Amino acid sequence: MSFPFAYSLELETDLTAEKAHDYSCNQILTDAKNFQCGENCSFKLTLANFNKPDYTKTPYFTPGERNQIHDSNCQRIIDHYQKREQEERSKNYGSFSREKNKIIIDLNLVKGTLANIANPKQLNKNTQSSKTSSTGIIPRSSNSSSNIDKTFRSHIKQLSALVHYFLEYQSGEKYTFYNKNRQEIQLKRHFVNLAEVDQRGINLEDVHIYYDTATVKYFDNKLQPENSYFLVKFNSKCTIDGVTNYPSITINKSLADHHGVKGKLKTLEKAAKDKQPIKLFYFGKFRKHSTNKYINPDVGYEEILDYLVIS
Repeated sequence: MSFPFAYSLELETDLTAEKAHDYSCNQILTDAKNFQCGENCSFKLTLANFNKPDYTKTPYFTPGERNQIHDSNCQRIIDHYQKREQEERSKNYGSFSREKNKIIIDLNLVKGTLANIANPKQLNKNTQSSKTSSTGIIPRSSNSSSNIDKTFRSHIKQLSALVHYFLEYQSGEKYTFYNKNRQEIQLKRHFVNLAEVDQRGINLEDVHIYYDTATVKYFDNKLQPENSYFLVKFNSKCTIDGVTNYPSITINKSLADHHGVKGKLKTLEKAAKDKQPIKLFYFGKFRKHSTNKYINPDVGYEEILDYLVIS
């Protein structure tokens, strides 16, 4: 998320990103991180391209830390709310829609969506098996298989969009959530914070939208680059079928590098480099590792990035 303007703690005034950049090149401003959302909002911001006269991307402000919350009297949040209230058209995402500041969710459809994306590769295999010819040869292409993949991608986009609104809400945006019968709901009840699994009696072997903060480490195998991988570890200890540990994800960088996930790989690289925690959402269920020591997502490491939303 980028911000067009910010409050300069050095000059004690609001500045556009372009003006702040000019000031940085002229040494009027000395610190790229000395900005916040507004005079009355301590949400930290950082100016990209600070003191770089020759840049390829227009200067902009970006959050200075992950997982921040805007102050309750933040003028930017108030302006966002008022601007949405002026909108005349709603946005429909399939399993949910947004009407001004109201987000209406078909919870049954969301649950069904999660069930449908639980194992698309298995669905593809089943479809291919059902179409095997009398010679035992699987056809080279399948419309049903293609439709399953398109449906899977569509579901992922819908749920990613819902996570986006959930994150905005957590950061301070003023949304109100409703079910399809227009009854107000608490959206957080339909997301599972791994830190609350025990007290909520959640079974990790059931499909949910799980989330938690997580740490990222990168193991660079210089002798065998194809074996380099990320180790992502959630920060909350959980138990599944007698095994207690911090759920973790191993992501082979080369094998998981496919269409639609390059941005996620870059985010993981940055998180591993700056050692800042990320907020991670996982669509699916967990399983215990065959060694009975670890808890992992019940998804193969080649496609795991498709099931993750990273903040």
